[in-house]
Formats: sequence, C-alpha cells, structure tokens
Amino acid sequence: MHIDFYKYVLDFWLPKRHLWCKAWRPISICTATFHTNNLIESWHSKLKRKYLPYNRNHRVDRVIYVLTQLAERDYRAQVLRVLAGIE
Repeated sequence: MHIDFYKYVLDFWLPKRHLWCKAWRPISICTATFHTNNLIESWHSKLKRKYLPYNRNHRVDRVIYVLTQLAERDYRAQVLRVLAGIE
C-alpha cells in the first residue's frame, strides 16, 4: 500500500512540484508578493471569525449551510459592489 502511494506521488505530484512547493518555483515567482495561499488563509480567518465564531466544533450540516447560504451570499454581494465601483 505504501509503495502505491509512493509511486502515485512520484508519478503525479513530483513533476508538478513547482506548483505546490515554493522551493521549486522560478526566482521571479518567489520574489513576488502575491501568493494564492495568502488569500486562502485570509478567507479562512474571515470564515472562522465572522461565520463560525465561538465554538470550534461545528456540525457538518451547519458548516454547509454557512458556506452555501451566508458566505456565498456575502461573496456575491461583494463582487457586485466591486463591479459597481463601490468597493
């Protein structure tokens, strides 16, 4: 089983290591100040602060509701504000 996983990593992920490992990226990309992970971490922080406060253990149905109803609605509203030039 471990050999299958090792082969999977070698065949699938290792050739794409520049996409997921900063050490293998070209220098010009590494010196840029923009990294997608920063946006993900920021959104995750907002999700925990605004939509899922207090309790760290949430039921799956609650998390799905928050993501599909509240967070998506707010995201779409923000996109519309940006497109309208308000934000």
